[in-house]
Amino acid sequence: MKPFFLILLLLLFAMRSHAQVDVNVMGPQTLELGGLSAKGYTTDFDNTPYIPQSGWQSGYIKAQSGKIFKIDSLRFNMYQNIVEYRFQQQTFTPTFEVSEFGFADGRVYANGFRAFDGLNEQTYFEVLYRNKTYLLRYERVRLLDITAYNSASRMKHFDFNDYYYLLQSNGKFTRSRRLNSSLLANTTHHEKKTKEYVEANQLNLKNPEGWKSLLVYYDTL
Repeated sequence: MKPFFLILLLLLFAMRSHAQVDVNVMGPQTLELGGLSAKGYTTDFDNTPYIPQSGWQSGYIKAQSGKIFKIDSLRFNMYQNIVEYRFQQQTFTPTFEVSEFGFADGRVYANGFRAFDGLNEQTYFEVLYRNKTYLLRYERVRLLDITAYNSASRMKHFDFNDYYYLLQSNGKFTRSRRLNSSLLANTTHHEKKTKEYVEANQLNLKNPEGWKSLLVYYDTL
């Protein structure tokens, strides 16, 4: 019987060795089969959930206390709603509460807005304009499985969808999938004046600069 047990032990060892999980930037991956975790399958990603997509960029992180930290290597994980920074080739997340962060290219992200549209106060938005009125962009990210049939490894893809929000001082908000005049739907009390201003200044409300010009005027009404 001893040879039989020896062969059985060798088989179990081989199966365990084969079950090692590949670890990449998204962490250990497993494949769920009938409620069991069948390890040994690699998972690849054809894109990343980060801003900037190209890697890291210098910028700053602002704590809720108001203190600002300059960062040489910064990125934003949109899928997990986490800001990350790199120091001495290691990746970290802030241990303090973050209210805002920004990149050298001018993009600024902030949280702390009241909960609305299924989002909460921890959600980071790209701030396109802020004063009494806010123009915000939120990028909703889904992780899709695009694995080919019968493939030995899994392939996943991060799918991005933009949502624009006009958040007014009275608490009202308007949402649009595109940056256009439909965001003015809840500003009917100033509809005539805003329309005249847009036409007189030939503002293009399909780009942020046109909106910034309009909202500077709108916040004076």
